[in-house]
Amino acid sequence: MDLSFDPGEGTNGVVRAVALQSNGKVVIGGDFTAVNTETRGRFARLDANGTLNSGFGANNRADGAIHALLIQPDGKVLLGGEFTQFLPIVSTRNRIARLDTSGSIDSTFSTGSGANAIVTELALQTDGKILIGGFFANLGNLINHISRVF
Repeated sequence: MDLSFDPGEGTNGVVRAVALQSNGKVVIGGDFTAVNTETRGRFARLDANGTLNSGFGANNRADGAIHALLIQPDGKVLLGGEFTQFLPIVSTRNRIARLDTSGSIDSTFSTGSGANAIVTELALQTDGKILIGGFFANLGNLINHISRVF
């Protein structure tokens, strides 16, 4: 175990996804509502030493678990999971969303009505298009558990 990585109390629920940013920071997602006793909305960013990055996404929370994370080359973070909204300002995001580099919802990212069931996988192709996999039967007008956007 690397004792230099210290997340303190850790999370109060399951971490389902982990993604490493180019600057060494770690984005986590899952079914937790606190990290090191600080309220979080099922996602958070840890600094390279494991401490909670208190500013990232502190005012946003997903209403359901996050199962997949993907860091884009521009630093934006894609989230996939069970959620349908981000709060406190109601922002409908049916199981797929993107955060800007500060951890706020990226309002320029849209997948229409979103996925009709859980998104469990995200992958980035070399051309920048995003592959999405999961339990969904459709994502907009695309069907059968796998889709590509943008």
